[in-house]
Amino acid sequence: MINCRLSIYRKPGSSNKCWMMSISKRWNGLKRRNLDRIARRFCAARVENRAEHPLVSVVFDDIPRSAAVEGGHALATRGMHGTYFVSGGLEGGVGADGEAFFTRDDLLRLAEAGHEIGCHTFSHVSMPGLSRAEVMDELARNREYLASRLGEAPIHSFAYPYGDTCPRTKAMVRRHFPVARGVFHGINEGAVDIAQLATLAIETCAMRWDMFTAALDRAAATNAWVVLVTHDVRPRPSPWGTTPGDIARVLDEVQRRGIEVATMAKAHAAILGATPAQARLKQSAS
Repeated sequence: MINCRLSIYRKPGSSNKCWMMSISKRWNGLKRRNLDRIARRFCAARVENRAEHPLVSVVFDDIPRSAAVEGGHALATRGMHGTYFVSGGLEGGVGADGEAFFTRDDLLRLAEAGHEIGCHTFSHVSMPGLSRAEVMDELARNREYLASRLGEAPIHSFAYPYGDTCPRTKAMVRRHFPVARGVFHGINEGAVDIAQLATLAIETCAMRWDMFTAALDRAAATNAWVVLVTHDVRPRPSPWGTTPGDIARVLDEVQRRGIEVATMAKAHAAILGATPAQARLKQSAS
């Protein structure tokens, strides 16, 4: 018999409402992880990696202001460029932890500095729970927002909010973006699923240096693509962020090994043996 029982221990003194919310949260998390696994297994858009050398992409989700300022500075001082995933509805807002999100000027400066700007939906909403019409609206609104800020430049890369996806939404995203990533742990080698790239989180609270260096060793041996993801960059980061010192250490290690740091668009093109423009044409034709 398969044991599917959730832990339903009720803390003494807790209310029925809090108890039920806890159970609901765990159940929803389980459903999201299962949908993610199904999408990875049965809806992959695999291409053979043709890169001639290992690649690292450094990506920032949501763009808290510290990611734009401190993260941008860490990259610039090493001659590197990153990919920043934007949800237009977050512009000028404040996160749950009190940190401000990016401003219009922050976004312009990032683009002018040569960083890639990617799509992260407009409202930063978990996509599997949306209807087809709602998914399309989220993508269209964010495209319109980015066009209003940056002009009509093509948006190459997509990141699923919270890493959540499912077969339906993955297929829809694939029709609009040449490459997309989730939060599934791993590196991208061999036959690479360009519709749901694996990532390594560089979060100060959870990152293990031995696992990070082992991933770089593996990438060097197989010409793999490593996607490093974080959020804020500040002395006291959120659970999803990193410190200025830790991101500097990560970037210095990558640089010390001579591994190329490329935006997601450029790295995607490299594994196809193409240019970013050619990669977009291939996606349009598929």
